[in-house]
This record gives sequence, C-alpha cells and structure tokens, in this order.
Amino acid sequence: MFDSNKKVLYATINGKTVGRAIIRLTKGRFGKKEDDGNGLEFVDLENMDGKAESDEHLVLFLERAYTATIPPDTIDLVEDMFIAIASKKAELMGAMPVLSSSYGKSIEGYTTSMFRVYISKSKGGSQYLDSLGGSADMSAEGSYKSNSFLIRHEDLAKNNLY
Repeated sequence: MFDSNKKVLYATINGKTVGRAIIRLTKGRFGKKEDDGNGLEFVDLENMDGKAESDEHLVLFLERAYTATIPPDTIDLVEDMFIAIASKKAELMGAMPVLSSSYGKSIEGYTTSMFRVYISKSKGGSQYLDSLGGSADMSAEGSYKSNSFLIRHEDLAKNNLY
C-alpha cells in the first residue's frame, strides 16, 4: 500500500491466499449531508462542559472482502475473521469500527446506518473505495462521502441515533 493509514488483511488456507480486505484509519461523521471537509481536523480535546469539540470520530473502516473461489461457508468464516480483527484493532486504538455494508449478514452488535467517511489524501494519486462508489480521484480527497455502513449499536447510542 502507498499510504500508512491503509493496510491489507489477508486470509490464507494451506499457504494459498483466498481472501483480502482493506482497513483504513480515517475519520467520520453521522448523517446524510455531504460536505467538502474544509477546515475539519481530528480533535482530542474537550471543552469545560465536557462536550466534545467536534462531531468527528476516529474510524477504522473495513472495506468489503474479496475472496477467491472458496465455498460459501468458508467465505463466511473469512469475513467473520476480518470483522473480528478490525473490531479488536479499533478497540485497541480507541477508534470506532465501521464495516462495509457488504458484510450485510446479521452481525451481533451492529446495525445499518448512514455515515459519512472522510476520504484522506493518497500518495498514490487516485484510490479505489469500493464502499464509496469506486474510484476517488484527487478532487474527492479531503472530503466526506456518505453511504450506508454497519455501525456498532453502542456508537449509535452514544450519538443518540439508536
């Protein structure tokens, strides 16, 4: 990968790669409104009232899994492992796990919700974001893109959306 905020998860069976998925460290916001992202930045600080200074969330985003020709029950196992890894990593980082809606099967603790994911700049120029409509050229970088994602119930509740 060109960018330090993007990593690839690989699944192998008997030494053969049978699946992969990209995880991206980025930020996000709830809601449907698209905006250009101008002047937005990560905020760690709280004001004197204990309210967050920003409605942005640190996000670990799991893109859809690509799997080679393997049986459906094995595909489910690979996807479940990717979800478990991304969820655990997000927890360790203090980030909110956000999953591609392609994992649409019933995932305990997650539900579908509208969410805006920030498209960070890429050293590679254009980038492909499967869950956000495909190719994102340099003009889309530095902006939010809205779509339906799988979000943890607890994150929705924290934002009064559940």
